[in-house]
Amino acid sequence: MAALTTPTANSVIPSSAGVVIVGTAGGTITIGKPVYLSAASTIIEANADSTGSVTAATVIGIALNSCVTGQKVMYCVADASFAHGFTASETAPGDLVMLNDTAGTFTITPADLDAADWVCYIGQINNPETTMNLAPKTPILKA
Repeated sequence: MAALTTPTANSVIPSSAGVVIVGTAGGTITIGKPVYLSAASTIIEANADSTGSVTAATVIGIALNSCVTGQKVMYCVADASFAHGFTASETAPGDLVMLNDTAGTFTITPADLDAADWVCYIGQINNPETTMNLAPKTPILKA
Protein backbone atom coordinates (compact mmCIF):
# COMPACT_ATOMS: atom_id res chain seq x y z
CA MET A 1 0.00 0.00 0.00
CA ALA A 2 1.21 3.51 -0.71
CA ALA A 3 1.21 6.36 1.78
CA LEU A 4 -2.10 7.03 3.50
CA THR A 5 -4.24 9.81 2.04
CA THR A 6 -3.36 13.25 3.41
CA PRO A 7 -6.11 14.24 5.85
CA THR A 8 -8.38 17.16 4.95
CA ALA A 9 -8.30 20.34 7.04
CA ASN A 10 -11.63 19.79 8.80
CA SER A 11 -10.97 16.14 9.69
CA VAL A 12 -7.89 16.42 11.94
CA ILE A 13 -9.38 16.94 15.39
CA PRO A 14 -7.98 16.14 18.83
CA SER A 15 -10.40 14.88 21.48
CA SER A 16 -11.05 16.90 24.63
CA ALA A 17 -8.36 14.78 26.32
CA GLY A 18 -5.72 15.47 23.64
CA VAL A 19 -2.47 17.20 24.62
CA VAL A 20 -1.88 20.21 22.35
CA ILE A 21 1.29 22.33 22.22
CA VAL A 22 2.05 25.54 20.32
CA GLY A 23 5.42 26.07 18.61
CA THR A 24 7.01 28.09 15.81
CA ALA A 25 7.14 26.65 12.30
CA GLY A 26 10.58 26.15 10.76
CA GLY A 27 9.11 25.64 7.29
CA THR A 28 5.80 25.28 5.52
CA ILE A 29 3.52 22.89 7.42
CA THR A 30 0.22 21.43 6.28
CA ILE A 31 -2.52 20.50 8.73
CA GLY A 32 -2.60 16.79 9.53
CA LYS A 33 1.11 16.20 8.84
CA PRO A 34 3.46 14.56 11.36
CA VAL A 35 6.03 17.01 12.74
CA TYR A 36 9.35 16.99 14.58
CA LEU A 37 11.31 19.47 16.72
CA SER A 38 14.40 20.73 14.87
CA ALA A 39 17.77 21.57 16.43
CA ALA A 40 16.75 25.23 16.08
CA SER A 41 13.68 24.50 18.27
CA THR A 42 11.26 25.00 15.39
CA ILE A 43 8.57 22.60 14.18
CA ILE A 44 9.05 20.94 10.75
CA GLU A 45 7.28 18.14 8.82
CA ALA A 46 8.85 14.79 9.74
CA ASN A 47 10.51 12.38 7.28
CA ALA A 48 11.56 8.73 7.70
CA ASP A 49 13.87 8.72 4.65
CA SER A 50 17.29 7.18 5.26
CA THR A 51 19.03 10.30 3.92
CA GLY A 52 17.59 12.28 6.81
CA SER A 53 18.62 12.34 10.44
CA VAL A 54 17.05 10.54 13.36
CA THR A 55 15.89 13.98 14.51
CA ALA A 56 13.83 14.48 11.32
CA ALA A 57 12.26 11.05 11.85
CA THR A 58 11.35 11.65 15.50
CA VAL A 59 7.66 12.53 15.31
CA ILE A 60 6.48 14.62 18.25
CA GLY A 61 2.90 15.13 17.08
CA ILE A 62 0.43 15.96 14.33
CA ALA A 63 -0.03 19.54 13.03
CA LEU A 64 -3.46 21.02 13.78
CA ASN A 65 -3.10 24.04 11.49
CA SER A 66 -1.30 24.97 8.28
CA CYS A 67 1.35 27.68 8.40
CA VAL A 68 4.63 28.97 6.96
CA THR A 69 8.04 29.65 8.46
CA GLY A 70 7.88 31.82 11.57
CA GLN A 71 4.16 31.40 12.19
CA LYS A 72 2.66 29.58 15.17
CA VAL A 73 1.73 25.93 14.74
CA MET A 74 -0.45 23.91 17.09
CA TYR A 75 0.27 20.20 17.26
CA CYS A 76 -1.22 17.31 19.19
CA VAL A 77 1.37 15.16 20.97
CA ALA A 78 -0.87 12.55 22.62
CA ASP A 79 -4.53 11.56 22.34
CA ALA A 80 -6.23 8.20 22.81
CA SER A 81 -9.07 9.25 20.44
CA PHE A 82 -7.40 11.49 17.85
CA ALA A 83 -9.56 11.99 14.70
CA HIS A 84 -6.87 11.33 12.07
CA GLY A 85 -8.79 12.13 8.87
CA PHE A 86 -7.51 9.20 6.79
CA THR A 87 -9.90 7.59 4.33
CA ALA A 88 -11.71 4.89 6.31
CA SER A 89 -11.19 2.28 3.58
CA GLU A 90 -7.40 2.63 3.99
CA THR A 91 -7.30 1.50 7.60
CA ALA A 92 -8.66 -1.21 9.89
CA PRO A 93 -8.86 -1.44 13.68
CA GLY A 94 -5.46 -2.34 15.11
CA ASP A 95 -3.40 -1.04 12.16
CA LEU A 96 -0.14 0.56 13.24
CA VAL A 97 0.42 4.04 11.78
CA MET A 98 4.04 4.88 10.98
CA LEU A 99 5.94 7.77 9.45
CA ASN A 100 6.53 7.26 5.72
CA ASP A 101 9.77 8.08 3.87
CA THR A 102 8.20 11.05 2.09
CA ALA A 103 8.13 14.18 4.26
CA GLY A 104 4.89 14.64 6.13
CA THR A 105 3.23 11.35 5.14
CA PHE A 106 2.01 8.23 6.93
CA THR A 107 1.92 4.52 6.13
CA ILE A 108 0.51 1.35 7.70
CA THR A 109 2.71 -0.85 5.51
CA PRO A 110 6.28 -1.45 6.75
CA ALA A 111 7.26 -2.55 3.20
CA ASP A 112 6.80 1.10 2.13
CA LEU A 113 10.02 1.83 4.01
CA ASP A 114 13.37 0.97 2.43
CA ALA A 115 16.29 -0.66 4.26
CA ALA A 116 18.01 1.93 6.46
CA ASP A 117 14.91 4.19 6.58
CA TRP A 118 13.77 5.22 10.04
CA VAL A 119 10.77 3.35 11.45
CA CYS A 120 8.73 5.68 13.63
CA TYR A 121 5.54 4.43 15.24
CA ILE A 122 2.97 7.25 15.51
CA GLY A 123 -0.17 5.51 16.70
CA GLN A 124 -2.67 2.71 16.31
CA ILE A 125 -6.06 2.82 14.58
CA ASN A 126 -8.98 2.45 17.00
CA ASN A 127 -12.38 1.01 16.36
CA PRO A 128 -14.14 2.73 14.62
CA GLU A 129 -11.44 3.53 12.07
CA THR A 130 -11.99 7.29 12.34
CA THR A 131 -9.73 7.68 15.38
CA MET A 132 -6.31 6.53 16.47
CA ASN A 133 -4.37 6.32 19.70
CA LEU A 134 -1.78 9.02 18.94
CA ALA A 135 1.38 8.13 20.87
CA PRO A 136 4.60 8.78 18.87
CA LYS A 137 7.65 6.69 19.82
CA THR A 138 11.41 6.96 19.24
CA PRO A 139 12.38 5.79 15.73
CA ILE A 140 14.64 2.84 14.95
CA LEU A 141 16.57 1.95 11.78
CA LYS A 142 14.96 -0.58 9.46
CA ALA A 143 17.24 -3.51 8.73
